[in-house]
This record gives sequence, structure tokens and C-alpha cells, in this order.
Amino acid sequence: MDLFLSKKRAVVTGGSRGIGRAIALALAREGAEVCITYRSNDSAAKETLTLLEKEGAQFPSALKGDSADEFFAKEIAQHMNDILGGVDILVNNAGVTDDAIIMRMKTESFEKVIASNLSGAFYMLREPTPFLHKLRS
Repeated sequence: MDLFLSKKRAVVTGGSRGIGRAIALALAREGAEVCITYRSNDSAAKETLTLLEKEGAQFPSALKGDSADEFFAKEIAQHMNDILGGVDILVNNAGVTDDAIIMRMKTESFEKVIASNLSGAFYMLREPTPFLHKLRS
């Protein structure tokens, strides 16, 4: 266990599978308490919660929603404050891609990519900030 990560409170967006799951499990293995977010795959999120418990997370949690939704980011920050007292680590892992050639990409597809990959990261960075400042003052 890494003493630096022990008892740290982490949020991993897009944490139910793939790279996000691997990051969440690594954080839990090193002693962090982990909350994952996911958009749609309930069974993958449930499996990840089970794996987090096996790695030693005491209070693992999963919140379903779209990271590109400003109000979901507020919900995550409030959840982390209520359950664990704040956020120490944020991993903005959630994202989408559209493999269309740019000349053929529809505006809606472009806006979906920007909303998830850029706006979602912005909302997730902004929302926990008041809780971080409160903890450090």
C-alpha cells in the first residue's frame, strides 16, 4: 500500500471498464477510496464495485450518468462530500470518439465528442473545487 494514496478520495470518470476500471483498481490497491462514474453499463459497474471491494476499498461507489452533463458533475461532487468528505484525486477518463473522416463528420457527432471530452472534463474539474477549498482552509 502506498502511504501517499492511503485514505485519499478518488473519482474516476468512465471507471466501469477498460482503462478507467484499471485506474480505479490501481487506486484502490494503493489505499484510496474510489467512486467511479459510468454512463450505461450497469453490469460492468457492479462488477467493478466488486473488484474494488476485493482490492480493499472500504466505501466504493458508482454513479450512473453522463460526465458531459453539468448537473451530473455537481451530483458527483456532492456525493463525494457527503460520503467521504471531499475529493482528493480526479481522473477525467470518460470520453467518446467518432472515427468519421472530419469532412464527413456530422455536426451532432462533433458536438457529442466535444461535450464528453472537453466540457465533461471542465465540469468535473470545476465542481469539486469548493469542497477542496473548504477542506484546505
